[in-house]
Amino acid sequence: MNPNSANAARVLVTGGAGYIGAHCAVALLDAGYDVTLVDDLSRGHLSLVDGVRSITGVDVDFRRIDIRDVSGLTACLVETRPACVLHLAGLKVIAESQRDPVLYFDVNVGGTVALLSAMTAAGVSRLVFSSSASVYSAQAPLPVAEDALVAAQHPYAATKLAVEQMLSDIATADERWCFASLRYFNPLGAHPSAFIGEVPPADATNLMPSLLATVLGRRDHLTIYGRGCATPDGSPMRDFIHVMDLAEGHVSAVNYVVSSAGGTHQVFNLGTGRGTTVLALVAAMARVHGAPVPVVIEAPRPGDLPVSCACVHRATNVLRWRAARDVTTMCADALRWERRRLMVPAP
Repeated sequence: MNPNSANAARVLVTGGAGYIGAHCAVALLDAGYDVTLVDDLSRGHLSLVDGVRSITGVDVDFRRIDIRDVSGLTACLVETRPACVLHLAGLKVIAESQRDPVLYFDVNVGGTVALLSAMTAAGVSRLVFSSSASVYSAQAPLPVAEDALVAAQHPYAATKLAVEQMLSDIATADERWCFASLRYFNPLGAHPSAFIGEVPPADATNLMPSLLATVLGRRDHLTIYGRGCATPDGSPMRDFIHVMDLAEGHVSAVNYVVSSAGGTHQVFNLGTGRGTTVLALVAAMARVHGAPVPVVIEAPRPGDLPVSCACVHRATNVLRWRAARDVTTMCADALRWERRRLMVPAP
């Protein structure tokens, strides 16, 4: 129990031992909620749960349960009686989803069905869902608003759209339910304490793990995919958001669904509303690190967009939330975490 929130409402966080889940746990505890973390540890890390405990001073409740385990989820929900479920559990590697779409539909869609079945049995009817900006069509006008055209370009995005549609259908059929789906743009960074952050797989190819590996001398250069883009420096532009801003957006979404009437499913973009080029991000990391970052620029990969940026008016107006941290802070916090994680001393 959170010692600062006697009789506080509880939030159950699936995927709670993951990168986003750990930061959401800290933000929820800071906001006065009690928290139960659920994770099967297939991709999560107990070290992040310990990090949450170190940051908050709360012996946060952790349960090892597979998201597809209806009986295990039901027992946990009946015991903890959360006011809301924050559903982050799922697989998220695009290339892996293309190799094994059955696995992705099983975990991401089947796992959500199992969770909703357990929530029904336990009488819990408020859920915030972790979705993705990857659901938007490449033809969507910029900045991308929530009502823009959607088109799944890969199985991962298809699973997110399938869950969003399912939530809409349930809310229409049964007025007891209230849902919010959060479409993330590009979360980066770590908690400023450096007790929690991203733990990428050894073969990670996404931007920040690759950038950090280059900065710390584990790779000889960073490869940027995209040249000649219609951006100030010709490199791709993305809406990078600090993971703690993202986590605080989840708290606002939990507040929203807990206090809303049923029969609704609302979709929100979580981004900054500002585009930053990849080369500008690299320059910010170089300033934080104090040395240049070697870069090789290659042709864009199939499906890569030259520019992606969120319209965040709905989150600002409805959730009363706005991202506050800048790209330099994202880089500084990420580098501090990575040095601590790998036990690399600062220069």
